[in-house]
Amino acid sequence: MTIIYILAALAVAVAICLISGTKRPWIAQFAFAALATGSIATASKITPVADGIYVSAAIGLYSMTFVLANFLREVFGKAAAVQAIWMGFLGELIFLFATQFTLALPSAPFWTNQSAFEAVYSATPRLMIASVLAYVCAEFTDVSVFHWVREKTQGRHLWLRNNVGTIAGQTVDTFLFYTIALFGVVPNLALLIGTTLAVKIVIAVLSTPAIYLARYLALGKSDATGGQQTAKPS
Repeated sequence: MTIIYILAALAVAVAICLISGTKRPWIAQFAFAALATGSIATASKITPVADGIYVSAAIGLYSMTFVLANFLREVFGKAAAVQAIWMGFLGELIFLFATQFTLALPSAPFWTNQSAFEAVYSATPRLMIASVLAYVCAEFTDVSVFHWVREKTQGRHLWLRNNVGTIAGQTVDTFLFYTIALFGVVPNLALLIGTTLAVKIVIAVLSTPAIYLARYLALGKSDATGGQQTAKPS
């Protein structure tokens, strides 16, 4: 079920890229920000991806950000991708602010779901810091490595920059988040980090055909070989 969810999420991400096209980067940017924020909202549930392998339920939404981020870099350039990162950062801060203050508000006498609400949305300052710091560092690592590889390969080998950038960013994300949030809290932390990173690498590889398709649909067959074309938003 989790694998189907991830594959469906990648297909939806391609559809968003198609709607964004070469003139509407804001569609992909807002979608990226919404997914980054939604990832925090769904991250607390742990789901099996295979026998004995468990990941956060946010993995589906998070996998969509791989495609959208690389689409923005590839079609609209680095500036558009950086704007999306800051939009996602702002969305995460607003979400954390809203949920924590909502938790602090007194409940109506007839409302009996406070404990359930707390179970889903309560977060210690340690987890908040881990989530936001890991997100910012990972995304800027990803965008920097992506464009460094693009320059070194003169715009060729999209598959290479897609995977190297994503894997570099997710390595930073995984190590920072789990180390800051869970060091001294869970046993076998190294195993959890390794398992999560392995799953993210597999998703990065699976997202490669999706980004090729998204770029082809946006830029057309003439740029399918990996040229330096950058769309101009209207």
